[in-house]
Amino acid sequence: SDQTAYLAVHLKISPSAALSRNALRLGNARVPDHVIQRMFDRFESPEQNDWEREHSLVLDSELLSSEECAYRIEQAIAS
Repeated sequence: SDQTAYLAVHLKISPSAALSRNALRLGNARVPDHVIQRMFDRFESPEQNDWEREHSLVLDSELLSSEECAYRIEQAIAS
């Protein structure tokens, strides 16, 4: 039978770190600060819900490099 796998990837970051990284972006790549803050205010972490927690990969992007995050995502998809 056909099966569809589901995996949500959540890259955790603090609002201050997100704003700092965003400040380094140039031109249209930069997101207005109020948009980032609004996203933090509205976002619900998958860690708050049992089903989502079971089907999510949560990575702390302040502690892990981009390469390590990508590796862990690849490993989760492959398993």
